[in-house]
Amino acid sequence: MFFKRHLERMRSLFLDQFEADEGSVVFRKNMTGPPIRVSAAERDAFAAAFVNRVKRLMWALMVATLLLCVVPVLAMPDATNDERNVIVAVGLSAILTACLGSGYWAWTAPARALARRPVAGPARTKREVRERALAQVTYGQLALALLVAAIVAVSDGFSLWRGLLGGVVAVGAMIQAIRKWRLERSGDR
Repeated sequence: MFFKRHLERMRSLFLDQFEADEGSVVFRKNMTGPPIRVSAAERDAFAAAFVNRVKRLMWALMVATLLLCVVPVLAMPDATNDERNVIVAVGLSAILTACLGSGYWAWTAPARALARRPVAGPARTKREVRERALAQVTYGQLALALLVAAIVAVSDGFSLWRGLLGGVVAVGAMIQAIRKWRLERSGDR
């Protein structure tokens, strides 16, 4: 399948909301909410429903985009390029809004289904969430951000705006690298 790798990555991100906990599985909305106990079968059912919905969403996105590119040309052969551009821009905005809404609905399905279940503990603190997010970032990704910053700053000659954008990205990557190093160092003690 054309989208198999992308779909598997999305499934993996979706399943990150489910964690092993004392021999069972807990669900945390967006990996931050309070833990709610679920069975492995429920987790698998949520994942299958999510994958199925995303597959349908991808195909609907492709068909809608293709129709948006073809129909205005066939329906209005005498329209100017500006009129067609407006129609395509409005159509793409509508398609993307519908896709994002449907994707969000699929992503939050477990939270809606489990809303009435008792929680098994407190939600994660902001500090815990930041630490988990920072632990997932690699130094290679931060180095890549520095490389992108350098390319942005000097591509097509140096300009003030490109230099500022590259500088902001570089400073952000360095700050994250320092925060990650400090987090790892404090965990070694």
